[in-house]
Amino acid sequence: MKESIQDKQLTILAGWMLSLYEGSYYTISLHCSYIERMQELFEEITLVAPIKVVKIKDEVQSLRRIPSNQLSIEALPYSKGSVDALKYRRTYKKTIKEVASKTDLFYCRVPDPFCWMPAQMTDKPVIMHFVGDTADATKHNIHFSWLKKQILLAGYSFEYRRVLKSARKSTVYTNGSHLSEKLRMQGIKATPVVSSTITKEDLALEPLRPLSNKPLTIIYVGYLRYAKGIDTLIEVIRRLEERHFDYQFHIVGDGDMYSTLQQLIDDLKLDDHIYLHGHIDNRDKLLSLLRASDLFFFPSLSEGSPRVVIEAMSQGCPVLSTPVGSLPGCFEENKEILFFPFKDAEIATSKILEVGENLEMLTQLRDCAYRKVSERFTMEGFIQTITTYNHEA
Repeated sequence: MKESIQDKQLTILAGWMLSLYEGSYYTISLHCSYIERMQELFEEITLVAPIKVVKIKDEVQSLRRIPSNQLSIEALPYSKGSVDALKYRRTYKKTIKEVASKTDLFYCRVPDPFCWMPAQMTDKPVIMHFVGDTADATKHNIHFSWLKKQILLAGYSFEYRRVLKSARKSTVYTNGSHLSEKLRMQGIKATPVVSSTITKEDLALEPLRPLSNKPLTIIYVGYLRYAKGIDTLIEVIRRLEERHFDYQFHIVGDGDMYSTLQQLIDDLKLDDHIYLHGHIDNRDKLLSLLRASDLFFFPSLSEGSPRVVIEAMSQGCPVLSTPVGSLPGCFEENKEILFFPFKDAEIATSKILEVGENLEMLTQLRDCAYRKVSERFTMEGFIQTITTYNHEA
């Protein structure tokens, strides 16, 4: 039997990096929003997370101060990643044992460091939320040599066996159906969810604006790296130029392929209709850009539940994407979303040309997707789901 345990105490074990400045804790806006939603459901929350002490105000300028009501923080040592965190194993173990005595439920994010510990070291109910796939991300990392990938995958396999052992004793949620399917093959029941950053207040006000196809305004938001399909994005731009298509392209994000994109813009003299915005910290500015766009282009190769797609739909921006992560199971093709095959720049380009000539199709995609997101995929519903546990797990 599953039930929410409102008015009780929740402990969050997450690799959310917190910055401590002048007695206050800061983190990115998304994590603050998650904490705020959980505070609406629980009487008291303990956050167990690594802390970095900072002395310069500029280092927290782009972060949000964590709301301190109903919240206590158990500090873990700062580390530069999962491998670096291994040296603090004893500290994690000691801290988890201490907080177990005063909590009713653990919420653990996988694959964050030592996420398997609460299920194996305490008798408290545990929710394990698989938010990513370390093995998959390692395989797609173009900066790792074949040998480095094999070493990392071999090392992670030992940790992953512990994760699976804990998952068999826990209530399990996954960002996307591909993760739940992998767990099912291991005999673990997992419920796929759609990770959302959209609150009811974020939804674009109706009536939604008329879309335009002269020029078609396209937008991409995300990391600029190979695993996100940026090489496909570059090829799509080349093909649109060859066809003399009337478009504008806004590219939001940063990463190791930023300079490659800038070189493309310079070489082809595209700075009058392709705009590299870099990373945008201001959420209102980002949502405004999405509202002003006619098509969201998402060529990613590996995702769990891509939140940015939900964000685009919530602002009335139709989506053309690879069939990545949970998207095919959540949205109906050609009605709520358009798909193109992984790495297929030619088909992606033809889809863009098609919607550029079919404003009626573009509007239908926009309206149907917006309706589904506003009814089913808000942050409030997401947090309510992932803090619901199974007594029989």
